[in-house]
Amino acid sequence: MSLKTKLKTALAVATFFAVSTTVFAQSKEIDVIINFPEGGSVHTHSMMLADSLTQHGYKVNIVNTNNCANHVNYLKNNSDKPGVWLYADSSHNENAAIGCFPTVSAATYLTTAYYRVNAVCTATSTANSIEAVRAFVAGKKSVTVAATTSAPVKVVEALESVIGKPAKMVPYSGTSGSIRGLLGGDADFWYGGLTPRSADNKELFCFATTNQTQIKDMVPMTAIAPDYKYNTLGSYWFIQGHGLIGAERATVKQDLDTIFADAKWSEFFAKGYMVPGAKYKDITVDAILKNIENLK
Repeated sequence: MSLKTKLKTALAVATFFAVSTTVFAQSKEIDVIINFPEGGSVHTHSMMLADSLTQHGYKVNIVNTNNCANHVNYLKNNSDKPGVWLYADSSHNENAAIGCFPTVSAATYLTTAYYRVNAVCTATSTANSIEAVRAFVAGKKSVTVAATTSAPVKVVEALESVIGKPAKMVPYSGTSGSIRGLLGGDADFWYGGLTPRSADNKELFCFATTNQTQIKDMVPMTAIAPDYKYNTLGSYWFIQGHGLIGAERATVKQDLDTIFADAKWSEFFAKGYMVPGAKYKDITVDAILKNIENLK
């Protein structure tokens, strides 16, 4: 390729990016892609995000892909359409288990929305204090822990080194099912992402979290089980970008950071026992990829 041809090609590419960015700046049209069906937290939070983007001056198109395979196909077939989507490192491992691999990289990661810590609970009929929990465990030959399939088995099995007896995971496909399993007597304890569904459930006694500070009556695991390998493990929920280039990518990231720091989202995070993404401004995609490995 001659120097003249190379220069023409470079100019054409630069012109394309400049025109694309200008069009986006004028229209601010963007897809909010939802890769989970209605009824779950991903769908609910994505609709909140769509509403916030609309209020922030964007023309939002809701795209319901419903599952990972449809989602990956949509991204592949609409590579030039600006879009964003909410994703979690725990979901990535679930998708990988069925052979679906959405890209998580520096090119797709935009910003962290929030960080969800994990909690350990038991039925209030079993115990209602940490002392009672210790006494209950002391009287058992082994313990069982209800958890969703997004929680790695190793997290439960590692409890053995803490309590000095076998710990077995009882897997469920969803949080509601795992809590019902605990309350139905299928397990001794419950382990999962801390939400109002567990924290505010009067039938549950939630006594420990992977947070660094106390939440309600829940003590940090670092305080009650300092040798537990996964006592600070949680899950990053972050925004992936699609079809965003140059200045438009920077604009969307800046707008998202503003949105997630506003009063509406701050209150939502507090009520949901989430750690705001604003506390993870310096987080890198490498840290998220490392956490994906931790969650396997």
